Amino acid sequence: MNVKKITSAVLSAGIMISVLPCSIPAYADESTEILENTGFEALADDNVPFWWSTTAGEASLDSPEAAITAADMSYAGNSSAYISGRNSANAGVMQRYQLDRLTGADEYEATAYVRYTGDDAPDSIVFTLVFGNNYGWDQYEIASETVKKDRWTEIKGHFTAPADITDGYVYIKTDETDNFTDYYVDNFSLISDPFVIEEGDFIVNGSFDETSDPWFGFGGGTVECIDGVLRSSDRGFAWVGLGQTLDKKLRSGHRYKISADVKYDGAADSNCGINLTLLHESGEAGAAAQYATLMTSTVKGGEWTHTEQLVTLPEGILDDQTIYFGTATDEQTGDIYIDNVSITEVADDGALAKTVGNSNPLMSQCFGADPFAMEYDGRLYVYMSSDKYEYDQDGNILNNSFAEIKSIKVISTEDMVNWTDHGEIPVGGAESSSANTYYEGLPNGGAKWAGLSWAPAAAHKTINGEEKFFLYFANAGGGIGVLEGDSPIGPFHDPTVDEEHPYGTSIVDIWQEIPGTEKVVTYYDPAVFVDDDGQGYLYFGGGFTDDYNHPESVCVIKLSDDMTSTVGDAVPIDAPGLFEDSGIHKYNGKYYYSYSSNFESGMDVVEPGVIYYLVSDDPMGPFVSPVDGEPAGKVLDNMYMFFKTGGNNHHTIFEFKGQDYIVYHAETLGLAISGDTSELYGYRSPHINKLEYDENDVIKPVIADYKGVSQLMSIDPYGGLEAETIAWNSGIKTEPIEESAICECVNMKLTDLQDGDWTSISGADFGDDGANSFSVKLNSLNKGHIEIRLDSLNGELVGEIDVEPTDGYETLSCATDNITGVHDVYFVFKGEADELFDVDSWGFSKDSIGTDDPDIPDELTVSASTQRIDGDVCVTVTANDDISEKCVFTALYDENDVLIKCMSVPTAGMTDNTAYVIMSDSGSAEYAKVFVWDTISGMQPSAKSAKANIE
Repeated sequence: MNVKKITSAVLSAGIMISVLPCSIPAYADESTEILENTGFEALADDNVPFWWSTTAGEASLDSPEAAITAADMSYAGNSSAYISGRNSANAGVMQRYQLDRLTGADEYEATAYVRYTGDDAPDSIVFTLVFGNNYGWDQYEIASETVKKDRWTEIKGHFTAPADITDGYVYIKTDETDNFTDYYVDNFSLISDPFVIEEGDFIVNGSFDETSDPWFGFGGGTVECIDGVLRSSDRGFAWVGLGQTLDKKLRSGHRYKISADVKYDGAADSNCGINLTLLHESGEAGAAAQYATLMTSTVKGGEWTHTEQLVTLPEGILDDQTIYFGTATDEQTGDIYIDNVSITEVADDGALAKTVGNSNPLMSQCFGADPFAMEYDGRLYVYMSSDKYEYDQDGNILNNSFAEIKSIKVISTEDMVNWTDHGEIPVGGAESSSANTYYEGLPNGGAKWAGLSWAPAAAHKTINGEEKFFLYFANAGGGIGVLEGDSPIGPFHDPTVDEEHPYGTSIVDIWQEIPGTEKVVTYYDPAVFVDDDGQGYLYFGGGFTDDYNHPESVCVIKLSDDMTSTVGDAVPIDAPGLFEDSGIHKYNGKYYYSYSSNFESGMDVVEPGVIYYLVSDDPMGPFVSPVDGEPAGKVLDNMYMFFKTGGNNHHTIFEFKGQDYIVYHAETLGLAISGDTSELYGYRSPHINKLEYDENDVIKPVIADYKGVSQLMSIDPYGGLEAETIAWNSGIKTEPIEESAICECVNMKLTDLQDGDWTSISGADFGDDGANSFSVKLNSLNKGHIEIRLDSLNGELVGEIDVEPTDGYETLSCATDNITGVHDVYFVFKGEADELFDVDSWGFSKDSIGTDDPDIPDELTVSASTQRIDGDVCVTVTANDDISEKCVFTALYDENDVLIKCMSVPTAGMTDNTAYVIMSDSGSAEYAKVFVWDTISGMQPSAKSAKANIE
C-alpha cells in the first residue's frame, strides 16, 4: 500500500520523513504497542483518556474541533470512541506518541477500525490514517479505505519512521467531500516491528527466454538453456543440479509460495523425486552449511509437471543463501529440466495443511485415517478411523496407539473442495476412556461387542425396495463387524443382535475358522464391493506369515443378500509383499484388487510401503499382475516421496461423476502443526487425487500432492448451509450439538472461535440477480461480530453482523452488498473473548430485509407490542389469520435505525394467532419490527410487518 506525503497548512523547512511503500503484512510478531488505551476501554466520565481531537489544518493540535466521547457500539470489547460535532474533514481522533517508544528508521504499522451510521449519512466515506512528525508540521498519509455505512472497516498501513523523530501524533481524517459525518473508531493501534511482506520475486530469470544467467551448475554438471527451458546434465549425484544465489533473502518464520515446472529425463513408467533445497550459511570461515527443503515434487519420467507449494521457513535461516534443484536419490542422475521458477512471499492466513487454493488434505479441523469413499445420490462420503491426539499425564502428545479409535469419522462433498463435517458415528461399545471425550455423555457405540472401530468400509444396496447402508469395521485385528442404517450418515444399528448374540457379534473372525482363512494373521482392514448384479463381496485380513513375499494373509468372501453375514468359503489372495489395506474396484469389466506392501527386511519382491494392485476377470480371483514381467502394478508410492512424512498407507479407488480417484492418508496436518517430520506421532489426514489409466487399462502411478482435485461444480449459497461445510479455515473446531440440522443427520457446530479465526466456502454461485441479505444461526457466548468477505481473507467486505450474547441459538441477519457471480466466501470472526460463538448454519438470500414474501397472502396483517423485562425485550406478535405454519422474524433497531439483532422463531402450535419472542438487549434497542414468512422459503424476512417502540 503506497504512503503519500500531504502538506499541512503551515510548511516547515524541517525534517523530511522517508516513508517507504510496503505491502500488507501478515501478522505482527513480537511487536510493541506505541499507543495507550487502543481499545477505548479505559473511561473517565464518558471521556476517553489519552485521546484528543485534532484541529482543522493547524500544526498545533491541542484545541479540540470535535467532541470525543465513549460509546457502547464497539468493534471489540465494550466501548469505542464516538467522534461528533466535527467542523472539518481533518477534525478527528488523535493521540500523541511517546518518543521513548519509537526508534528512528524502523518499520511501523498503524491500524484502526471505523464505522458510521445515520439516515442522512452518505453511503460511503473515505477515511485516512495520518502520521505526523515535527510537532505536526510534517504529515503523511499512511493508508486510506472506503468505509461503507453501518459497517466496521479496517484501515491499515505501514511506514518507515524518520531517523530524527520529534514530537508527533497519529490521527484519522475524512475526504473533503464528506459533510463532517460523526463516526466511531475502535482498536486504534500503532505497533513496531511489523511482520511486513516483501514484494516481488526472489528468483531472477525464472523463465529462461534468452539466457541461463544467473543460474549455475550446483555441485558440478552442465547447465544450458535449450528452447526456453533450463537443463542440468552430466549429474553424478542427487545433489548435482541447477543453482542460484539469492540476492533477496528468505527469512525465518515467513511464508513463501514456491512454484516451478519440472521434468526428469527418465523412463515413462517411473517416478522421480525432484527437490528444491535452500543452502544457507553464516559466511563465517569454518562454519557448517545448513539445508532446508523448500519444495518436493514427484514427477513421471519424461513428463512436465507443474508443482506449487506454500512453505513457512523454520527458525535459524542464515543470510548467505543458495537454492538448487536436485533429485531425491543418487540412483536418479538423469537430466533435470526446469521452467517458470518463482518464489514469492505471501501473508500467513493461519490455514494449516489445507491452504487456500489447495484441496488436500480434505479437512484440517481434525484428523482422519484409513479413508474409504462411497458415492450416493451425487454426493461423495468418506469414512475414516477417527485419529485424535493422545496425551500423557503432563499434556505431551503421545504416539498414536490406535487404542482410542472407537468411532468412524464422516465427511461428504458434491464438489471435492467444500466438505461437510458430519462428525463421528459411535461404534465401539466399550466405555470411552478419559482421553476420548468427543461423545462424552452420549450412548456408547452401536457395536456393543466391539471395543474399537478401525479402517471402515461402506456400501449401499437396495433391499426389498429400500436403500440400505452398511458400515464394515475392524475390532482392532480381532474381527470384522457391520452396522446398518437408512442413510449414508446414519443412524446406524448392529444387525447381528439376536437372542444368541444380545450384544451383536463379528461376521468374520479367527474363532469361526472359515475355510480359506488359515493364513490370515489379523482380521482387519475390510473392503466391500457390490457388483452390478447386486452380489456383495468382503475383502479382509493381512499381517506377516513366514513368507514375506507371498503371505496370502488376505481373503475375499461373498456376503449374504442382506449384506450382514458371509456365505461359503473364503478365497485367499496371493498379493506379492502384502501387509494390509485391501481395496477393490471395477474398471472396463475388470476387477482391480489393491493393497499396501510391507516393510519387512525379508520382503524383496516389491518396494516397501507402496500401494500395488492386481487384476482379475472375477471378484473372487485369481488376481494377477497387469504388467508383464512385474509382480504387481504400482498405484501410489510411499508418502515420503511426496511429503517427507513416510509411514504406511491406506486407500480406496473409486469413481465419482465419471472420473476415477484415489483417496489415501498422509501425516500432512500433523506436519503442519509440528513443523518437524520427527514430531508427527502417527496421526493421519485424508487426501484425494485423480487416478488415470493408459490405453491398456494399466493404472498410471499417482502423484500425491497438496493441490488435489479441482472443484467440480459450484456450491449453492442460498437456502441454508451447515456452517461445518468448509473449504479452508483457520482456528476452528467442530463438535456435535442437539440443534436440528438443515439436513437429516447428526448436527455439528463451529466452536472454539477467537478473534481472527475464519472459515470459508469455495465457488459459491450467486447468479445474475445476486444476494442481498445473509442470516446465521448461532449461540453467542460473548460479544463480537462476523465479517463476510469475497475471494480472499482480506477481500471485499460485503456484509457484517454484530453479535451480542444470546440465551441459546438465535438467527441473526444483515443486509449485504448485492453479490453476483461466482465467489469464494470468507467468514471472519472478530471479538476479544476467548470463546466467541458457536455457529450452526448460515445462508444468503436474494431478498433484501423487508421485501415481500410471495408465500404470504396479501390480506394477512400483523401487529406488535413490546415490553422490557429484566434486560430482555419481549415482543408480542398478533396476526389476523392462522399463521401456525409460518415463522416469525423479529428485529431490534437502535435510535439511528441501525439493526442490532434479529431472530426467527417457529410459531407452530401457538394459539389465538399470537406469538411471543424474547430477545436479550443491552438497552440500546429503540424499537422492534416483526415480519412473517413462509417456513419453506428459507431464511428470508417478509414485508408483512409491524413496528413497535420499546417502552
